[in-house]
Amino acid sequence: MKKGLINQYGGLGDIIFCYKIAHSLIERGLVDIVTWPVPPRYLCLNYYLKNEKIIFCEDDNSKPQVVDGTGIAAQCEIFSRQEVIETEDYLYLPLTHHTKNGDNQFDMCEKYSFIGLDYNGRQSSINLRRNRNREEKLIDFLGIEPSEDLTLVNLNLGTPPDYCSRHPDIEIDAENLLYIEYLDFDFVFDWIPYILKCKKFYTVETSFSHLADLLGKESVTILPRFDPSTGNHSKSLDYCKKYYNKKWNFIEI
Repeated sequence: MKKGLINQYGGLGDIIFCYKIAHSLIERGLVDIVTWPVPPRYLCLNYYLKNEKIIFCEDDNSKPQVVDGTGIAAQCEIFSRQEVIETEDYLYLPLTHHTKNGDNQFDMCEKYSFIGLDYNGRQSSINLRRNRNREEKLIDFLGIEPSEDLTLVNLNLGTPPDYCSRHPDIEIDAENLLYIEYLDFDFVFDWIPYILKCKKFYTVETSFSHLADLLGKESVTILPRFDPSTGNHSKSLDYCKKYYNKKWNFIEI
């Protein structure tokens, strides 16, 4: 049995965006099974993106480590390799190392380009499975029913509990605002009823925008991943306009 090994530890938006790559390895018969190391919080993807041949797992060797407080990602063994490696037993794809285009600008599409795969149509590779019990638990906790009167807002980005930041400068001028907050028990997928039902969804470009795209939500406004406290100084959204829904609005504030 030949195994595919995906090096894209996070974040969740990157994983959703790149899922077609893993699906393609199986579909084209290049491997028999794909293993994909992720943070413990994302092991739930084995439920939500259920595919018996694509397995999300824990692996300490794949977790990026901080070296001497400098923020340099140092990964162990095979996960430090930046080139595709293929043997009789496995095919290794270092997606996490491919984020810059020829102009040295951030470009998620490079994760597809370097292996010659088209990112268009990636949503159809995912058979999203919902957890109604968890969705109802969140609704009961908030005490707010999903409604077309609501404007849903997400200003958070990161992978809690290890990393979480918030855009510092955005104010949304709308009525009936519901802000998404990180709770102790929730997954991004638990917010699906609110995303589907709300009048409009404002979100920084993060996993929530990839989920909204997967759900086919059209009334979406994307805001930049801007937080100087974490080194995110850019307000440009040029890198993502090409792969999101063309009906969406993009505000670079």
